Amino acid sequence: MEQITIIRTALKADVPLLLEGHTGTGKTYTIMELAKELGKTLHVINVSGELTVDSILGQQTLLDGTVHWRDGVLTQAMKQGDWVLFDEMNTALPEVLTVINGVLDDSRSITLPNADNERVEAHKEFRFIGTQNPSSGQYAGTGRLNDALLNRMIKVTVDYMRPAQEVEALKKHTNMADNSIMGLVDVAVYTRRNGYENPISTRDLVKILRLRDAGKLSIRDAISYVLRDKYSDDEYERIYDHFSDKVREIGFYSEFTDEDPMEHIKKEFNKLKAEREAIEVEKADLRKTVKQELLNDLLGGSGTTVPKDF
Repeated sequence: MEQITIIRTALKADVPLLLEGHTGTGKTYTIMELAKELGKTLHVINVSGELTVDSILGQQTLLDGTVHWRDGVLTQAMKQGDWVLFDEMNTALPEVLTVINGVLDDSRSITLPNADNERVEAHKEFRFIGTQNPSSGQYAGTGRLNDALLNRMIKVTVDYMRPAQEVEALKKHTNMADNSIMGLVDVAVYTRRNGYENPISTRDLVKILRLRDAGKLSIRDAISYVLRDKYSDDEYERIYDHFSDKVREIGFYSEFTDEDPMEHIKKEFNKLKAEREAIEVEKADLRKTVKQELLNDLLGGSGTTVPKDF
């Protein structure tokens, strides 16, 4: 069964989800697209060691000289029947995970100790999704979630989309021609299959397309802005060379340069022609030099010039 089918089924059945996969595989993107498709409000909480219980449950705030209770994002989502996504959940503090554990319990409720112990029960449309990078040591600050929490969710391993799926997903973000999007996806796949520690992600490609569309940048410039600082000089050069090869292969010159495609081809042809002519001149000069040296050896001197018909 495909990943997306499992995810859809779990959300429909109100089974909490934990999506695990390397950075950039589209874990958060997939849920955002599903929420948009189904008309659901999605709250994305970027988890870190600085995320506190108060920030997700709520806290007392001062407004116009009076203290008021303000619901946190998790509390709001539970009351309103929204979706909530805890991104990089396995970097959360233990006390935050304890709150989540209660939310996913059979009671599906939380108690707000700083709001007169108000008990909040989850709306029937409320959905919980967590995402995490593998806790294999590759990602700093990650840890393994405890068994009690894991038992309350189903874990779905998320890999990169198939190229055809990724092209279809990216088409929603741009008016660029399909073959040009295919060229970008091909370059991303190249980094994923050739041992790059930080391969080009779907998120990277979306950034490139948004820069290209919003800023009227060429794809070449957009790629540079998004990827240049992500890789070493050697890695970036190999990626860019592969992209250039793909440009020549599928012919989306108008995306690679501001020149008219035929003008670009004409310029490349004239460049090659000039290079060949230069080589022929060098070869002629070399032949003349060799002949002069041979003649000097034969005549025992260096004062004789090679005849034109020699």
